Amino acid sequence: PGAAALVVTMVAVIGWCVGNALEIASVELGAKLLWANIEYIGIVTIPTAWWVFSVYYSGQENWFTPRRWVGLVIVPAVTLILVWTNDLHGLMRQGVLLDTSGPFSTVEKSYGPWFWLWVAYTYTLLLLSTLLLGRALAGEFHLYRGQSVALGCAIFFPWFANFLYVMELNPLPKLDPTPIAFGCSGLVWTWALSRYRLMDIVPIARDAVLENMCDGVVVLDTSNHVVDLNPAARSLLGAGDGSIGRKAEDVLGACHELRGCLESAEEKRLEVRVGEAPEERRCDTLVSPLLDRRGHLRGRLVVLRDITEVRRAQRERRRLESRVQQAQRLESLGVLAAGVAHTFNNLLVGILGNSNLALMFLPEESPARERLQQLEKAAQQAAEITRQMLVYSGKGHFVISHVHLTRLAREMAPLLEAVLGPKVSIRYDLDPETPVIRADEGQMRQILLNLVTNASEALDESGGTILVGIGAMQVDSSLLSETFPGDRLPEGRYAFLRVSDNGCGMDAAMQTRIFEPFFSTKFAGRGLGLAAVLGIVRGHGGTIRVESEPGKGSSFLILLPPVPSQETPPRDGHGEEPE
Repeated sequence: PGAAALVVTMVAVIGWCVGNALEIASVELGAKLLWANIEYIGIVTIPTAWWVFSVYYSGQENWFTPRRWVGLVIVPAVTLILVWTNDLHGLMRQGVLLDTSGPFSTVEKSYGPWFWLWVAYTYTLLLLSTLLLGRALAGEFHLYRGQSVALGCAIFFPWFANFLYVMELNPLPKLDPTPIAFGCSGLVWTWALSRYRLMDIVPIARDAVLENMCDGVVVLDTSNHVVDLNPAARSLLGAGDGSIGRKAEDVLGACHELRGCLESAEEKRLEVRVGEAPEERRCDTLVSPLLDRRGHLRGRLVVLRDITEVRRAQRERRRLESRVQQAQRLESLGVLAAGVAHTFNNLLVGILGNSNLALMFLPEESPARERLQQLEKAAQQAAEITRQMLVYSGKGHFVISHVHLTRLAREMAPLLEAVLGPKVSIRYDLDPETPVIRADEGQMRQILLNLVTNASEALDESGGTILVGIGAMQVDSSLLSETFPGDRLPEGRYAFLRVSDNGCGMDAAMQTRIFEPFFSTKFAGRGLGLAAVLGIVRGHGGTIRVESEPGKGSSFLILLPPVPSQETPPRDGHGEEPE
């Protein structure tokens, strides 16, 4: 930054030096005045270009606006015009004579009023440039010592020489030492460019770095009063502009775990909570002592890095990993259940067939007949269990047709009310515009019956209410992420079946096991109701979401893909081949 302005400055210095040398070499007054006027092209350029360099080198380039650019060049431009037209007004030089009394001829003159205005303008720019560069380098002098010395020498010597010449304090009264001093400055610049990479390594103010840091930074003194804090810390801690000078306990009071670390002289790293729920943030915090060169404690630096989103992502990853493990476990159980069910089904076919044959040939009065009937009944119960195990595994025998869930629920209403106790009421919220789905109607009836039965068992002896809702809803990825198994399904419109109760509810641990076969919270029953529901839903390309809280009831939401709009349902509601 500022390299172009520095090049312009050096070119102007060279022009001044060359013009001054040719002025000295000339013997006639007219030639000397011509070269003196040419020198002013460099003279008016140097302070302006140096100011531009100082602004860019210190990182303050936003100072420049079109209006300021115009104001910056007005005085140099007017000065140059007045130099070349001095014979008309004498505002720059007066009483011009050729002095040949010395070893070489010089121009004897007195300065006009505009010249002193130009000197004031030039020295003002020089002073401002020096202050700007000094401010940029002062805070980091130990880091940029070589650069600071080089800049200081390059600034001081030429303008000191010029001051001596203008004030007629020059030990060589017939010679202007300013161009010579600028030549020496050029040598200093050349050395600094090669030695310190002056234009590559630019001091960046530390306050600018702190202002733009994403991490919150708080600086404390030895008495734990806030010396400084950046905007990120203000935002994180909710601190106002009046926080400087306040006690650390007041400003960092939102960081509950941090208070005990501010008395230690050792570096400590810990995770702290900032604020209160639901706006609570998590911060990885580093408390470091600030020591001087002698090792004495001068304060503390507190760096706060907001890791709220990181912790949230970690929790989400653990949740997804748990769901994947649950899905794998249930998938393994499904494969096992399917294998066991097929094996037992084959065995039961032989048992039922042989028992039927034996009953056909046994006389009615045979004492073995009752035993065979008990055997047949037990085999039929075992066959029902194997059928439900096949349903859970998704390998059941489905007869697919177009099913309207609202019509199905209305038809099942008398049956559902019959299986419920007298203290249990059931309410319906059925949308007649629910889209048609492709499903096994018998299995859909089984889902509704199992869910309502499960809800009634969750109610205590005082009874309760069960709500059955059917309709359509637009589903996005966030909702699908809460379903099981929902990671494979696309966003879109789904038909839904929801069964809710106001019973005892379930905790998170129980919710992870409710779809396992033979898991039940009741002493009675086989625990295949919800497992069968999951198998049916998976077999139909759907998904389930469970919402439950102890003491507040449970809600089971089943999402099933509707029939595409271009597909026309059969007139009788059936007609698809078995799958």
